Amino acid sequence: MRQDLLILDRKHTSLEASSGRLTVRIAEQRPVSIALAPLERIIIATPVAMGSQLLNHLASHSVAVVFLPGHYKHSACWVLPVSHGDHQRRLRQYQICNDSTQQLAIAKILIRHKLIGQKRNLMRWQTRFPAARHSLQQSLNRINSSLQQIAQTSQHHSLMGLEGTAAQAYFQALASMLAASYGFNGRNRRPPKDPVNALLSLSYTLAQQEAESALTAYGLDTGLGFLHSPAYGRASLGCELVEQARPLLDAWVIELFTSSTLTIEHFQYQGEACRLGKAGRQHYFMAWATQRHRIKKLFHRFVRAGLKELSHV
Repeated sequence: MRQDLLILDRKHTSLEASSGRLTVRIAEQRPVSIALAPLERIIIATPVAMGSQLLNHLASHSVAVVFLPGHYKHSACWVLPVSHGDHQRRLRQYQICNDSTQQLAIAKILIRHKLIGQKRNLMRWQTRFPAARHSLQQSLNRINSSLQQIAQTSQHHSLMGLEGTAAQAYFQALASMLAASYGFNGRNRRPPKDPVNALLSLSYTLAQQEAESALTAYGLDTGLGFLHSPAYGRASLGCELVEQARPLLDAWVIELFTSSTLTIEHFQYQGEACRLGKAGRQHYFMAWATQRHRIKKLFHRFVRAGLKELSHV
């Protein structure tokens, strides 16, 4: 457990807060008091008793709370601190989103960055998984083709088509280099049906909260993106920021398996849904505590670069 990240995954847990400190009570154990000043995130992976005043207290100390879904009965949700007050940035964001030419220019940057990340992964995996070298090279060729076509693309739907083609090739390559016992045949979700997809979905969910937090901190509207049309209830810009981190997260998930930090035995099945079990979650969250900082730095760096880009587009 890092000082700035608290993960709660024990039944019969309750939370209280006052005077800048958080009190964690777990069943018959002795209460633990934690200073709120260095705390940034609380991840809750099991039902926890708390009051509405607690969330107010956490928000006033800029602590975000992430509620992970249990047994796939609902989506993850989170409570973020108050957003940045600079409305000029949001006005500029709205202006660009209403200009198809400017929006396409930003979308090309986002797609190119993601595809380059996928390309780098495939090149590294060629060395680590020599038996899948041919399949990885085929996927590399398709991604390179998509990258070459980005500059000439003049339609938004064509750009999304290039991204979709690259994603299909990328996950086909991923399936070719993993043992059949993983049951991974490509990306699936809601619910994920195999251990690899279960970890990808969990990692993308946690990254989504970090993305929205970063965007909010810099005063941007998380719901209005450049790749996707606005959709009710969707943080489109947050999703697009997560897309930039997916290659990094993908490589990290594969490393969790190849290093035996997590094994197939750490997962449980409920019908067709695959879920990380309690013992596996302990290993995963310990690793996430470190990985989260890499993702956070990436998002803040990317948002700062994006703000500069917005000022010139």
